[in-house]
Order: sequence, then C-alpha cells, then structure tokens
Amino acid sequence: EEEMAASKQETSNTNIFNLSGDVNDKLGGLITFERGEVQNLDGTQYLRNAPALAISYVDKDKIKASVKLEARFDEGREDKRQFLGFTAIEGKVGPDLTLYGKGNFSQSRNRALDSTMTLYKEFIAGAAYRPIAFDRFNLLAKYNYLEDDYLNEQVDFEDIEKTQAHIISAEFAFDITERWQFIEKQAIRIGKEKVTGFDFTDTQTWLMIHRLNYNIYRDWQVCGEYRRLAQRQAEDSKQGALIEIARNIGPYIQAGVGYNFTDFDDNLTSLDYTAHGPFIRLTGKFYDRTPEEIERLRKKQEQKRIEQWSWQLVNYELTRPESEIAQELYYYFYLGEKAQELGRLKASRKFYTKVIQIGNMMYREAQDYVGERLRLEKELRKYDELAATYYKEGRLEEARQLWQKIIEETSLNIFPAW
Repeated sequence: EEEMAASKQETSNTNIFNLSGDVNDKLGGLITFERGEVQNLDGTQYLRNAPALAISYVDKDKIKASVKLEARFDEGREDKRQFLGFTAIEGKVGPDLTLYGKGNFSQSRNRALDSTMTLYKEFIAGAAYRPIAFDRFNLLAKYNYLEDDYLNEQVDFEDIEKTQAHIISAEFAFDITERWQFIEKQAIRIGKEKVTGFDFTDTQTWLMIHRLNYNIYRDWQVCGEYRRLAQRQAEDSKQGALIEIARNIGPYIQAGVGYNFTDFDDNLTSLDYTAHGPFIRLTGKFYDRTPEEIERLRKKQEQKRIEQWSWQLVNYELTRPESEIAQELYYYFYLGEKAQELGRLKASRKFYTKVIQIGNMMYREAQDYVGERLRLEKELRKYDELAATYYKEGRLEEARQLWQKIIEETSLNIFPAW
C-alpha cells in the first residue's frame, strides 16, 4: 500500500509491504517493511526505512501472547534511529480470574550527536475477577510502571526532563438491581519528576470516583459521577461531578454524551487538566465468551422470557369474565375484605393467604406451560431443519413424515389446567 501523511512537523510519502499468515491454528506472524521520504517543515529531508516483525500465540480459553519489534531509520542531514518493542500476555487462571501483563519500550537516538532523544518504558500487570456464579459483580485491578525521558524532543514538556511513576488502581462494578449499577474506582500515582536545573521532585496523587448508572429502558442509560483528585505535596485537591447519557448500539458498542464539570480526567498515567466541558464517548466491546458463559447467558435470557410470558398468561386469565379460577380468587379476596371490616383479623388473614396460594399456583402452572411450549418449539425446529435437509437430498418420504409430525404436534392444545 502507499501512504501519504501530514502533521505539524512533517509530511511523508511511504510505500508499505506486508506479509502475514498463520503458521498453525495457534501461531501467527506479520512482517512489514516501510520505505519513504519525509519532508520536515524546517526544510530538511529524510529517507525513512522501517522494518517490523510481530508474532502472536493464541490457545483459546487458556493463554494469549504477542510480541512486536519495530525499527525506524531516518537518513538525512542528521541520521536518527528509533526502536520500538511491545509484548503482551493474558492467561486464564480459572473460569473467574484472568491475569494479564504488557510491556512497551521505545528509544530514539541521534547518531550525528551520539545522544538519546527520547526514552520510554512502560510495564503493566493486572487482573480481572468476573465470577460466573455471581455475575452482578466485576473487579479490575492494575499496576503500571512508567518511565519517560522527554529531553529536547517533546515540545509539550520543555521544562520536564524525566518522569517516573508507579500507578496502582482498582475498580469494581456492582449491579444493585436490573436498573441500578454502582461503580467505584480508586487510584494512586506515586512518582517523581525532574525539571531542568533541579533535582527530582516526589509527587503523590490520589484519584477517587463514585459512579451510579441507571438503565432507563433497555438500551438507554443515564450516569452520574462524583470525582476527587488530591495532591499530597501541594496539599490541594480538585473535585466535581460528571453527567452522561448513553445508548447501546447493538451488543458491542455504546455511544454517550455528557458534561465534565471538573477539569481533570480519570487517567493518572497522563493527567490532563483540560478535560472540562462537553464530551462524546464511544465504547467498544470485543469479547469471546467461554462455552460455560454462553450457556449460562442463554439460560438466563430464557428464564427471563418464561417469567415475562407467565405473568402475561396470569394477567390474561384474571381479565377473562368466564374464568372460574379468577372468580374463585376474587371471591376469597372479597371474603378477606369483609372479615377485615368486621374486625375478624384471623379469618381475614386466612382468606388473603388463600388468595396468595391461588396466585402462586397460577404462576407456577403458567411457568410449566411456557417452559413446555419452548421445549416443543425447539424440538419442532429441529424436525423442520432435518426435514429441509432430507428434501434437498431427495428423501421426500422422510421429509414428508417429519413435516406431518410437526403438523400433528402443533395441532395439540396445551394449556394450563385452570
């Protein structure tokens, strides 16, 4: 492919060659080579060559690992070299716990001056605890080590030569009900910065976020946050609120708009104090569920449908004027009211208990009926798929018999015995 790019510092025209493929069902690789010309805005030109090699290993539901090495050689008035390294690994300790680690390394050198222009190191270790048996709770924890030498190349940080930081964060989400969700995040950054002409200065920053989500209806959600950022050495703090409304777009994307009443974000790795004002958030989710999770989710959704349909059946039966069980239920309810008016509380409780027993019986029978109908639908769907296969294969008699069986089964009336 051919790529043309422009930025505030340079424009470039690059030819890119890629070769990628799978070695086997677990191992894959990528080789890339870039060659192009770079025109800097100060008038200098460079000839750029950039080879890269990447390897990935995936053993589904056990371990995922990837390594990428890249180099960039700029030849011109000043020869520059940049080396990049990336590695990541993720493994499942069990069905509930996942561990992961990631490392990044980048170094840029000026060969003419024999000096390092930039140096960046990052190491991340984390864990995700998502209990299958109690999916209302999720916990994420992460440790991040960051080392960044800005030197003279980073114009945004002219006074800062070097930064080192340890960032520890943890957050959990708890579904209080089907509509309400509470999220808590705590993070601390322990670091030091070296400003030109001075020694390292220690810093300790603490971030705290309380978030409450409310599902208005199915795909719509409103959210509110209270966040506080405190700096120990400066003995000051910032605090404020954030509001957001979001909507799910399909099962894997959520789009939201909101307003941040503070001027800081929630990332201690690179604090930004210009985050005040309106924002748009787009969240993507890419996740391979295990067979156990897929089956658990299917059963949960099916049970929810059974409950909804069961209540609809019960409500329908109670609205039918000719329903004998509805008449019996209303009769006991009437007797309970009369006994209560006469002060016969013991008799009143007895009649009301009878009403509850009849209602529970109706609901259980409705659940049994709906469950049986779902089982029958699955069975008939399998018959239909098999009959269609027989028909395509020319086995017409066998297909006819299966379709006849479907007709006979659907002609049967299965209703709760009320």
